[in-house]
Amino acid sequence: MRTKLLLVLPILAIIILSAYALNIGSIELTLEEMCQVVFSTSTENRQIEIVRLMRVPPIFVGIISGAMFAMSGVLLQAVMKNPLADPSIIGISGGARFGAMLATSLFPGVLIMEPLLALVFGLLACTIIYALAWEGDLNPVRLILVGIAINTLFTGLQNFISYMFSAGFSMPTSVITTSGNTIDSVIHLGCYFILALILAFSMYKNCNILGLGDQKAHSLGINVDKTRILISIIAVFLAIIPTIYIGPISFVGLIVPHIARKLVGNDHKVLILYSGLLGGCLLLFADVISRSIIYPVEIPLDVIMALIGAPFFLYMIKKGGTC
Repeated sequence: MRTKLLLVLPILAIIILSAYALNIGSIELTLEEMCQVVFSTSTENRQIEIVRLMRVPPIFVGIISGAMFAMSGVLLQAVMKNPLADPSIIGISGGARFGAMLATSLFPGVLIMEPLLALVFGLLACTIIYALAWEGDLNPVRLILVGIAINTLFTGLQNFISYMFSAGFSMPTSVITTSGNTIDSVIHLGCYFILALILAFSMYKNCNILGLGDQKAHSLGINVDKTRILISIIAVFLAIIPTIYIGPISFVGLIVPHIARKLVGNDHKVLILYSGLLGGCLLLFADVISRSIIYPVEIPLDVIMALIGAPFFLYMIKKGGTC
C-alpha cells in the first residue's frame, strides 16, 4: 500500500507541474482551456492550438528525458557499485554529446547517424572508464576521477569540433533546454523510451543479484562480467537518447536513485519504475523554473540542474557516498 501511494505522488506532481508549465508564456489558459489542449483535437481556437504545438511537446520531452536519465543512473550505480555514478559525471553523456555533434557535422541529414555515433562514443567512454578504474574490482574513487577526466576530454573535443566547423561550415547544434521540440520529437523519443524501459526491466533481477556481491552472483549462476557489460550498454542507451534531444543534463541520474532507494528500497523491479517517475518530475520541475524564474528569458536547463545537483553531490561526498 505504501509503495502504491509513493508511486501515485510523483504522478500527481507531474500533472500539477504540467498544468503550470502550460501557462508559462503570454497566453494564459483557464482550466477548461487546459483540458481542451490535452483532450480535444479541435483546431478552431487559435490560442489553444498554439499552446498545443509550442508548449505540450517540451513538457513530454522533459518528462521522458528525466525518466531516462534517472533509470540510467540506477543501472550504472548497480553495475559500478558506486553511489556517485551518474552518466554526466562519469563522462558517458559527454561522449554521447560528442558523437551526436560529430554526426551532425560529418553526416548532415543522415538521421540514423546521430543516435548511432552517440551510442558508439557513449559506449567508448564507458569502456575507457571500466578499463582505467578496474583494479581487480571497480575502484569507486578511481571511477569518479577517471569519469571526470573523460568528461573533460569530450567537452574539449566538442569545443574543438564546434570551433573548427564555425570557421567555414554551418553545424547544427542540439538545444540544451526542452523548448524547441515538436510532436515528432515526442513520438521518436517515446519509441526509444518504450524500448529502453523494456530492456531495463528485463535486467532488474540481475541488478538485484549483483547487489549481493560478485561471489554470491557467481554461486547463483550469473556471469558477472557479461551481465555488467549488458546492463552498461542499456544504461548508456538510456543516457544517450535524451542527450541528443536536450543535451547532457547533470545530476538527474545521481540525485533521483538515492531518493528513490530511501523511499522504496533496493528492489530494482520497483526502483527502476519509481526512479523514472521521480526523474521525469525533477526535470520537469527544473524546466518550469528555467522558463519562469526570469520570464521571458529562458535559463538553460543544465544550469538549473547544476544549481540543484551540485550541493547534493557535495553532500553525498561528505556523507561518504551514502544517502
